[in-house]
Amino acid sequence: MANKIELLRRGELAVITIQNPPYNTLSAEVLGELPLALEAVKIDTSVKVVIITGRGLFSAGADVKDIWRIVQKHDMKEALDLLAKANATLDSIEDLGKPTVAVIDGMCLGGGNELAMACTARIATEDSRFGQPEINLGIMPGMGGTQRLSRLIELEPALRILLSGTLITAKDAFGLGMIDKVVPKKSIQSEAKNFASLVLSGQGIIRNRRVFDLAQFREILSGDAFGHIIDSKSKDAVESIVKAVESGMVKPLSDALKLEQELFAKLIMKDSAKRGLAKFLKIDLEPKKTEAKVLKDDTSDKEDDLRMFRDMVREFAEKEIRPLASKMEVEGRMSRDLFRKMGEQGFYAASFPEEYGGADLGKMAYCIVFEELARAYGSSAVVVGAHTGLACGSIYLGGNEAQKQKYLVPALEGKLMGAFALTEPSAGSDSGNIKTTAVRKNGGWVINGAKRFITNGKDADFTIVIAQTDPMLKKDGLVAFIVETKWPGYNVGKIEHKLGIRGSQTVELSFQDLFVPDENLLGEVGKAFKLFMKTLNGGRLGLAAGCVGSSKRAFEIAYEHSSERVQFDQPLLMNQAIQFYLARMRANIYLMEEATYNAARMADAGKDIRLEAACVKLQCSEMNMWNVDHALQILGGDGYSDESEISRIWRDGRINPIFEGTNEIQQLLIFKEIFTSGGKI
Repeated sequence: MANKIELLRRGELAVITIQNPPYNTLSAEVLGELPLALEAVKIDTSVKVVIITGRGLFSAGADVKDIWRIVQKHDMKEALDLLAKANATLDSIEDLGKPTVAVIDGMCLGGGNELAMACTARIATEDSRFGQPEINLGIMPGMGGTQRLSRLIELEPALRILLSGTLITAKDAFGLGMIDKVVPKKSIQSEAKNFASLVLSGQGIIRNRRVFDLAQFREILSGDAFGHIIDSKSKDAVESIVKAVESGMVKPLSDALKLEQELFAKLIMKDSAKRGLAKFLKIDLEPKKTEAKVLKDDTSDKEDDLRMFRDMVREFAEKEIRPLASKMEVEGRMSRDLFRKMGEQGFYAASFPEEYGGADLGKMAYCIVFEELARAYGSSAVVVGAHTGLACGSIYLGGNEAQKQKYLVPALEGKLMGAFALTEPSAGSDSGNIKTTAVRKNGGWVINGAKRFITNGKDADFTIVIAQTDPMLKKDGLVAFIVETKWPGYNVGKIEHKLGIRGSQTVELSFQDLFVPDENLLGEVGKAFKLFMKTLNGGRLGLAAGCVGSSKRAFEIAYEHSSERVQFDQPLLMNQAIQFYLARMRANIYLMEEATYNAARMADAGKDIRLEAACVKLQCSEMNMWNVDHALQILGGDGYSDESEISRIWRDGRINPIFEGTNEIQQLLIFKEIFTSGGKI
């Protein structure tokens, strides 16, 4: 087995590198080898300064699986022994008798951040991220996080980081005093050597002594901002962290660290911590009974209803939507009359429960709508997606009963149109960077900011607006509102002129002192990220189904053209190259359709489909582009004409790898599921 720690000596400089891929967790093996490397440089009189770094990234913290094994045993002594071993390693860094520099590139989280704080100084690349995310797992720092962080930076940001579990950028960490220098990634090695020389000479480091103020501590925790943070986290974890800081900050560091270890060991024995760790590791604490392993297919009794529903949607799309496609392309929007008709037909409500006017046909019906609409005219599916999947879906998942009756029910009937406003000029995939602000005032909230690329934003009656309550909390500070577009301060700006999906209107929005009453707060403060991620899972199914419909139509057009077009005295269809194109298109469509509707069945059976939703969004959007592109190739110059249907389908299809989360983000989501499952498939 390869060593987890590498030690290199270069004159007066020693470099200790953690190499425990993929995330350089501080596993038992790492904690066993690191003290040996530290002892070696301690006794080497030629070494004057030590760099501690990580290969690929610094460290994502403790190995959660090690903690879980102790939790399963419910062994307090083993927990304390592990903590003592980890903390002894950090103590040996502080007692090395030689300056140490943490050279950070990438993630520096949890135990990794605690290790870095034990060093004399810290230098990081611009794209590094810092934090103590333990509370998100229902636990707390156990390697000095509550004590060293509160002594290193101001109390208020220290408590935010500890109690929110949010991650901060290198720039923010530098501003707080967590690190001493930020450098470009490309020059980290040379900068690290230069910085180590400065540290050795006693330069480049300024530390302010922190004086703990109990009154300030209690005032901070009693504020509204911390109330929102605390309410969203495990009560046991919050109490343990608060006690560690409050009691530890008046003790010598050595005693405070022992207190933290005791609190950590007690906390992980509690059920709340067990649930949090199990959720992170995707471990089912209540295994299903053997006889329940095969889930009943809830759609099996609805097949006839779904078949009739598909026939109805297809007929409507062919008769009512396809003839209007050219008109909608020119006007750049869907008429309210057509929108209302689809509501009357039950397209929006089909997948929702009967109590809200729905047919209770689940995600299968939802996918049918998008497949058939996209088969007729892609823009119609986009308009319906923003309304049904995002706006109505958000209210259904996060709204209270009053909100559902006031907005969801009439929206599903087609009487109200909804929009969803998440994207901003500086926040697309990076939703934690949202700049639109929401500030409490007079029994409500005041919103200021701007949104971009908002489908239905001009014609909608209400818009789901995502805003930030506290920039430092990133995604954990986000909040959602149901905003009525008639309210003062809701402003529609530029109408986008797009490559495709031209029949759906996309606009910029701005909010100027827009007052939203408390009753229109959607869900809980700080929970908007989880809400819209869950909403987008459903939306991705609709997008995948739309790709199925688009590919089917492209296939029909290509087959018809190749059957009728004669070249070299025979139809194009007789050429083997064309046959191969059509065969691959048909194979792709089969795989797309099977995967999409299988994911829909899983959703209707109550399963978590975050992995499947990302997979079908990624693969269907890419397969669809291949299908449509090769259909256009078969049509040749006729297909390239702006007047041809296939050219419109090609232009419309290009958006699919971009919206509902870019395909690059989908791959990150998929890998996250791979990693948390330990590579199981």
